[in-house]
Amino acid sequence: MQKQFAGQLDVSTTFVSKLIRGKKSVSVAMALMLEEALQIDFSFWFNAQRNYI
Repeated sequence: MQKQFAGQLDVSTTFVSKLIRGKKSVSVAMALMLEEALQIDFSFWFNAQRNYI
């Protein structure tokens, strides 16, 4: 499943794994890609990252 999702986002499976585990940050660009892929608003992803730090 991570492999498919990585392909959809055009990133490596390693990146997706690290993102899921909180080892990679959600950048503005990534938040926009997640919005497109999952149909969950950009602000959710960006605010989640901001509140995680």
